[in-house]
Parts: sequence; C-alpha cells; structure tokens
Amino acid sequence: MSEVNAPRRRRATQTRSKATVQKILDAATDLIVERGAQGVTMSEIAKRADLVIGSLYQYFADRSAICRAILI
Repeated sequence: MSEVNAPRRRRATQTRSKATVQKILDAATDLIVERGAQGVTMSEIAKRADLVIGSLYQYFADRSAICRAILI
C-alpha cells in the first residue's frame, strides 16, 4: 500500500492517548533491547503494552513506524 493510499493513523492529542502511545513505545523499547528490532513483532509489542493489536495499529502502521518514533 502506498503512503498516499495508506490509512491515516491516530494522533495522540488527549492525555489518555498520549499515555497509550508511551506504553507502546516503552514496551517496544524493552523488547528491542532484549531481542533486537528484527526479533520483535507487533503482536508482542501489543501484548507487552497490555493492548489489543487493533489499538496498536491505530497509532502505528508497522514496526518500523514504532522504531522511528522511538528514535525521534
């Protein structure tokens, strides 16, 4: 799917949404430190963040988007 046709991701503007994004980033960071970026799946990140996978995809299109957010 090209970026032009890609579904828009939710932007965290409310306090609860920002907290959810931070949980995702914290969980992903922990997993990446443990196993490396290639050894982590979106499902594992969702599970570690205590979220359903659909909630994760509301904010991030894929693992590389999470990695980019961690690096910013």
